[in-house]
Amino acid sequence: MVMGTVVYFNRSSRYGIIEQDSGEDVFVYERDIRGTNPVLIPGERVEFDVDQRHRRTIAQLVVLVA
Repeated sequence: MVMGTVVYFNRSSRYGIIEQDSGEDVFVYERDIRGTNPVLIPGERVEFDVDQRHRRTIAQLVVLVA
């Protein structure tokens, strides 16, 4: 699992961007956020897996870190 910080999340568009602690920024889609409330707020710390999909780096299995 990789750690990162939410940079941007647009609820109406259902996607956002996470800055990895080491590496490039990754896209996150609402469907890949785990938990009861699939919304991320800029500045929140998250843990996730990384996948290469459609020429983009995508965050999967995203969970909020307390």
